[in-house]
Amino acid sequence: MAIRGRPTTVMGNRRRRSASAILGRYAGGNARPTAPERTRSHTISTLPATPLPARLRRTAIAVLIAAGALLALGGAERADAATCSTPRTVGTSFGPAIRIEAGLCELALKPGANVLRWDRSASTPEQAFGTLDFGVVQSAFSVWHFDSTRRVWSGWGPASPSGVSQIEALEGGEIYFLDAPTAATWELPANASIFEGRQVVSFYGFPGIPFMGALGLYSPSGAITAVGEIAAQYDAVNGELDVVPAVHPIVAVAQTSPNADGTYLGRMDASVIAGYVEAARAADALVFLDVQIGWSDPLAEVQLLEPFLREPFVHLALDPEFATAIYDAVPGSVIGSLGAEDLNRVQAYLAELVREEGIPPKALVLHQFNGIMLLDPTEYDDVAEVEIVVDMDGFGGPEIKTRHYGFYALAPYSEVPAIKLFFDWDVPLMSPTTIQNLSTPPGLIIYQ
Repeated sequence: MAIRGRPTTVMGNRRRRSASAILGRYAGGNARPTAPERTRSHTISTLPATPLPARLRRTAIAVLIAAGALLALGGAERADAATCSTPRTVGTSFGPAIRIEAGLCELALKPGANVLRWDRSASTPEQAFGTLDFGVVQSAFSVWHFDSTRRVWSGWGPASPSGVSQIEALEGGEIYFLDAPTAATWELPANASIFEGRQVVSFYGFPGIPFMGALGLYSPSGAITAVGEIAAQYDAVNGELDVVPAVHPIVAVAQTSPNADGTYLGRMDASVIAGYVEAARAADALVFLDVQIGWSDPLAEVQLLEPFLREPFVHLALDPEFATAIYDAVPGSVIGSLGAEDLNRVQAYLAELVREEGIPPKALVLHQFNGIMLLDPTEYDDVAEVEIVVDMDGFGGPEIKTRHYGFYALAPYSEVPAIKLFFDWDVPLMSPTTIQNLSTPPGLIIYQ
């Protein structure tokens, strides 16, 4: 339908960090990796302050003057749900407020002013409050926000006067006053998947080394521009789906020597990673940080990337091919394996970041072209904050790629199918139309 950047539901302004801030928290190395031989065959206007509804006016004045003494009386109760987080209260300059976090599924609202801090990614009011139903008194419902810089109110909802500046988006970290005419249960929408209503098309590789993938031919911004041209071809044949471009740098490359730490990994310098992150931020693109594991602990390698993974548009990929410690072999000499226990530890860690940041689920890409690469996949935990994306990673002709796509990308343990296409090694290269004609088209298409 269109080539689009990240959906508005996945970006909040408070998530924006400068490159220097990211680099200050990153513990990556600066070795330039050499790849081993592969063994596979494979918004508020400046209108004057507007009078609020009487019900809310008294509360708002109390908040602004007395640090929220009356707001506590109109707060929201916690609503228990077996598989969801429970509401937490946080102190703010406006007084106590209920944190609206990523893991919160529902909230019991009381009549009157419910004070909320939006700790999710940015969302439109329609997306956030579309499920709220107050029955015959729906017309008395409204949401309010006070801009402390401009000293003006903005509103949204049936009871918001027509002359009031409208809330266009709920932003992370901001305080909102929900004026409920009656008690009600608010069922919060889930943060949107990056694959919801869209496909992602990505360039994979390492900067300056074209042999390792198409990414190596370009600068970060140049790669986004180039992959965008291919994304346009998918947009022309995928019907109503949107397309999002992405870059997929290998940030930990398997080596044939153990290096000083014995991990057989060369890690991309943090400043180089930040270059891809900032280029993607500017272009509303996505980033997948690829870890080839080597002899390292998968979770330890992922934790090194935490400052980047806290961004809502940065996701993770693990390559079991080079996880060869289990076989006491040098990466590249045998095909490696990743066990369910290690994978579940990574999933739990990513889920914690998602909950802390209030961002959409993390995509966890797993490369696979051989059955031994992913051990015990039936033991994978079902983690709401993480989407397991299995990438059929082998090269060859369309027939064998399609067959293996069914084996791996469409396996029961894969929540989102993906396929990798090799410009130089796939003969012939499958076209966007051929990809779209697969029984289940992939959500992620990676070009190497």
